[in-house]
Amino acid sequence: MDKERLDTILELHKAQPVGHGYIDIIVSRENYGLFISDLIKNGFIIESISWWEWCQDGKECNYGLGGPQSIYYDGWFAELPIEVDDISIDESFTNEA
Repeated sequence: MDKERLDTILELHKAQPVGHGYIDIIVSRENYGLFISDLIKNGFIIESISWWEWCQDGKECNYGLGGPQSIYYDGWFAELPIEVDDISIDESFTNEA
């Protein structure tokens, strides 16, 4: 894995790793499409998607269980208590991206 390239993509799309390493990365709804496209174009693999609730500063989340403060926005993320969606990306998509 090219950590420097990945870090550049993360910063460009305001995507935030959660915990240690790059297993979980949170990105806003506004940025996720180009973020995913850039990951795939650069040879990174996405295996699953989990869902998070966005919580504005000072407001309690409605559904989420808690999570990290955003490093890009005023507020925090709360992981939703639903199953992770496993995905597979068709090789033809990676060749077109």
